[in-house]
Amino acid sequence: MFKFKFFVLAVIVPVLFSACSFSFSLGDSEGEKDLGDKVVETEVAQRPEVKEEEAKPIAEVKNYQVEVNSVLVDNTGIGFNYEGEMVSDRDFSTAWCSEKGLGGKISYVFSTPVKASGFGIVPGFARDEAIFKQNNRVHGMQMYFDDVKGNVVTLEDKYGMQFVDFDGEKTFKKITLEVEELYSGSKYDDTCISEWDFVSDYVQNKDAVAAKGYYENYKKKDALKPYDIVGEISVSDVTTSACNNPEKASGLVLEENGVKKYPGWKRLYVAANVNEFGSISDVVDLELYYKGWDGQWYISDSALSSPVVKACNGGLYSNFEVYTGYYDSEYLMKFYNKGKLVGSKEIVVYY
Repeated sequence: MFKFKFFVLAVIVPVLFSACSFSFSLGDSEGEKDLGDKVVETEVAQRPEVKEEEAKPIAEVKNYQVEVNSVLVDNTGIGFNYEGEMVSDRDFSTAWCSEKGLGGKISYVFSTPVKASGFGIVPGFARDEAIFKQNNRVHGMQMYFDDVKGNVVTLEDKYGMQFVDFDGEKTFKKITLEVEELYSGSKYDDTCISEWDFVSDYVQNKDAVAAKGYYENYKKKDALKPYDIVGEISVSDVTTSACNNPEKASGLVLEENGVKKYPGWKRLYVAANVNEFGSISDVVDLELYYKGWDGQWYISDSALSSPVVKACNGGLYSNFEVYTGYYDSEYLMKFYNKGKLVGSKEIVVYY
């Protein structure tokens, strides 16, 4: 009996030990095999290395978006578009305009990393030099590269394109400008940027003259302008001089209680002075109404039209000859440009 137990232990224990040893060999680390006393490494499939996107020259990347945090609402009824995309159309007469002024932000967001060394910018509404001064111009901007602060840019208060250099070549997917300082407009409180350009030839060459020349030769003639071109309206019973400068009225023009009365038996000369939105290529139309006994306005003449001309003093105006009639009455003149009412004036005549 004792011999049998010893035999069982002698046979079973080594078998169990061998099984345990085999189970440990299955648990060896990946890529290793247990060959007796030797551990041999085997090849393991490596994960492909994930490479960062390679930056491309900014001129090669056409897929981008322009993002802004504020857009001015056009209340003129003319159809001005003040969206951010206007900075990328190579047209000084269009612009991104912000309601915020200070704190206004605009960004280029690219589909892939890009590299650039600087840009060109027109920091105002640059349809022409007059409107440029009437609106706010950008003085100082904070730059951000991928939402990380960069340098502060200071711009001059001058019409045209200016150029900004980075501290060496920069790589980014997003670049942002935040307005921090302004030059105040003489008439409007709108803050605009007409162009923000990285790729045009004149930007690469830092040629502000070429940038302005491109606009004037290819874009300016199609610039959208306000139709409200009529400013002050003057009336006289004396014709204009040879140089088209409106003259003062004669002594026949009376004034009672602050109201001027014009002689109804004379032809009257009307000058519609044209503001900075007009040019000598414009035409102003005039409709003349008289007030009836019932207090209603009735059309008297609607076939009056006059081109804009330049006076000796350099100002622009349209001149009309108006015939009223041989009776006391009130008259209403309505002025139109491109079919839209742009001014009116009431006068009183006597006989």
